[in-house]
Amino acid sequence: MAFTNQPQAVEMGVQSQSLPVSMQYLTGLDTIICKQKIEMAEVLTGFETRNKYGLYNKEGQQIFFVEEQSDAMERCYNPGGRGFNLQVTDNHRLEVMRFTRDFKWCLNCCCCAGGACQMVINVEHPPGKIIGRVKGADATCNHHVQLFDAVDNHKFTIWTTCCPCQDVCCPDDINIPVILVVHNITIIYIQCIIL
Repeated sequence: MAFTNQPQAVEMGVQSQSLPVSMQYLTGLDTIICKQKIEMAEVLTGFETRNKYGLYNKEGQQIFFVEEQSDAMERCYNPGGRGFNLQVTDNHRLEVMRFTRDFKWCLNCCCCAGGACQMVINVEHPPGKIIGRVKGADATCNHHVQLFDAVDNHKFTIWTTCCPCQDVCCPDDINIPVILVVHNITIIYIQCIIL
């Protein structure tokens, strides 16, 4: 489905020497809402297309666009293990961040997240410079991911549900607790992220 009425660009505030204005805006947010843009071709044919997302602040203003670049055969035959590049652009179409994942030919279920099947997403800012990684963690059916900085120091753990059919069985938004580890002290943020 095409979105023809996009929200207006959001004023990003004071500029910083070390961050683009669009990235600096993130430091003042307490909520980011991610909405997938549904492609009518995918709905009608069932063929997996490249995903597109809008990232919004809690007032509903779009702050970033996210577009997937991936292989059609991987999307069709191994959608959960496909490799991809997610390009994050601001309202001026400037690429500010990139997420990359290599293809893995694995089962892609909650119980096999470790070892050779571990999914690792590299986070790049600016694109080309890795600033962190998101790694799938092995915990039977208590699915979670761990966030690491550029030198692989563990920073956060995010626990999610393992519901394979989110829109059918679990129609509500998922409130995801984010667990922050600071000098071996654990801090839990509830309702920090809404998918």
